[in-house]
Amino acid sequence: SEVSGIVKIGQTMTMVLAIKDDENKFDMLVRNCVAHDGKRAPIQLVDQHGCVVRPKIMSKFQKIKNFGPSASVVSFAYFQAFKFPDSMNVHFQCVIQVCRYNCPEPRCGGEYGVPHLGGLVGDYGLSHNSISGEYGPPPLPEYGAPAAFPDPRHPSGPSGAYSENKP
Repeated sequence: SEVSGIVKIGQTMTMVLAIKDDENKFDMLVRNCVAHDGKRAPIQLVDQHGCVVRPKIMSKFQKIKNFGPSASVVSFAYFQAFKFPDSMNVHFQCVIQVCRYNCPEPRCGGEYGVPHLGGLVGDYGLSHNSISGEYGPPPLPEYGAPAAFPDPRHPSGPSGAYSENKP
């Protein structure tokens, strides 16, 4: 859902992603999360294995199964609010892998970082649906992983805060 109002740079926020399955036969794994402003190449926050690649900005995803009537599985991560230079918009996109019963836990180097050799093996029913922090499809063209990422810890502009556009 969309954030309304001003968010301070560095403020701790929570990204919450959920699936609903009335029979509790499915699980989820959050992969390939990026943040972008709709104008420039995105920064990667979570890699294709489900490992956090920017631990100073985002925590690893935690999972709650059998959450309740609104969702069967909820995955959430904490992140520090940031902004892109010359933009007041920050959009998040993640790929959600849906698995029957249990998804494999990501095997990351230490708590975060590069996955161990072996990583995820096999066909776990990857869903190519994109989850976005706003309604509607992501802006075109679809972004690939850029060679270098802008540093989101150094916001530009005097306000030191960002807000989301209202539809």
